[in-house]
Amino acid sequence: MPWPLELGLDTDVDLLLVSPAFYWSTEYTILGGNYAFYVVPTLATKLYGLGNSLESDTDAGGLGDTYVQPLSLGWHNPRYDISLGVGVYLPTDKYDADENDNIGLGFFTGQAQLSGYCFLDET
Repeated sequence: MPWPLELGLDTDVDLLLVSPAFYWSTEYTILGGNYAFYVVPTLATKLYGLGNSLESDTDAGGLGDTYVQPLSLGWHNPRYDISLGVGVYLPTDKYDADENDNIGLGFFTGQAQLSGYCFLDET
């Protein structure tokens, strides 16, 4: 098998984005888990160009869809951490189905999230 692995996919990356996560963990507990919430705004711009030269399309940039998770619970133990949360993606940028310069997706959608970590040694 040759390296690097070539899959033969025809791809084109035409979006540059930054999504900083603002997370706040509180001292409050619900069902024994620490309550937290977070917001993840998306700042994005369309790119165009040839070769290694990329330029930004300033008309197709700005705040993209924003993820808000108002409920995040975390349980912590010396051997594991578990987190459970629910949130929603908000269509906070312009969207027009007849245009091709959309940054957002133009609809609301929910997300349930479960994560965990197991510590293999005593900490």
